[in-house]
Amino acid sequence: MRYDRRLLLAVALLLAASPVLAHEFKLGSIVVERPWARATPAKVGGAYLTIRNRGRAPDRLVKVTSPAAETAEIHETRVERGMASMHRVEALEVKPGARVDLKPGGLHVMLMGLARPLKEGERLKLVLTFEKAGTIEVEAPVERAGAPGPKH
Repeated sequence: MRYDRRLLLAVALLLAASPVLAHEFKLGSIVVERPWARATPAKVGGAYLTIRNRGRAPDRLVKVTSPAAETAEIHETRVERGMASMHRVEALEVKPGARVDLKPGGLHVMLMGLARPLKEGERLKLVLTFEKAGTIEVEAPVERAGAPGPKH
């Protein structure tokens, strides 16, 4: 009987941990954490995530695509003379042991030509290509329009 309780506890802990694990995607030494996107009223949107390099060599995010958009690019929001503007970033370096945050108001994935506006509660597929690690597909939950960050 004691063995059964331990087994049930282990299964319960695994089930409780699974939502957390679903928000982390690993590709070699690269870890993509907490991808998310905002609901959009139009066919343009943004996606956000954290990239960690747990390896000993730098890597670069060189391409982003999504089956939901005609184009996905890495952009950076800059404020110059009180005016915010977005600029395309060709590649994003992730140094060994470093973390790069893509978040509202900074670096982000710009989604253009969405097949349709993103709706809260949906999941958005993103395909990230790294120079050394290769390609990984992640799923980003779509949060409400204007959300400051992911719910999880």
